[in-house]
Amino acid sequence: MRIAPSFVATAVDDIAGVETTIEAHYSPDRGRYLITTIVNRAIAENFSEYRLKHAAPQAILQAAVPHCIALRLDDSPDAEWTAITDLTADDGRIIPPWLAQAVVKRGMKDER
Repeated sequence: MRIAPSFVATAVDDIAGVETTIEAHYSPDRGRYLITTIVNRAIAENFSEYRLKHAAPQAILQAAVPHCIALRLDDSPDAEWTAITDLTADDGRIIPPWLAQAVVKRGMKDER
């Protein structure tokens, strides 16, 4: 298994006119990514002040993490790495839809 040590992800809310960028670093001690930076930026003249002040970084983190973890599904030395997103995507999914939904729903909770 490979885990990216850190990443930067950005989400745009066109309706609210706000862009949120997070930076996260993987903590082996905690076994999860920790958000270290959150930046909200107005991108429209009539932006929502409420949304600018109240970021939703957990949703961005949950969407980004599956892109940052990869597995080898075969023990052979030339086996390809497969990102978690590829395992849970509609095309080529190898886990059932109900399990993929349950994993996303539980996020970083222990029962995941």
